Amino acid sequence: MPSSKEFLNIVLNKLESLDDINYKHMMGEYIIYYKKKIISYVCDNHLFIKATDKAKTLIKDYILKPPY
Repeated sequence: MPSSKEFLNIVLNKLESLDDINYKHMMGEYIIYYKKKIISYVCDNHLFIKATDKAKTLIKDYILKPPY
């Protein structure tokens, strides 16, 4: 099921303090960019954050899971 624009807006509102946040709609889902680099995906109304070393230190009890 494609992600809703409403869910994307919730995510974007949480990121509003960051400059240069953009997104692209692709095949019913969304890719979120920060300073022209991919930082996350919105798939099936779930937020998937790129599993970088920095992200792993900031997010406790993360679960690695494929988007589909």
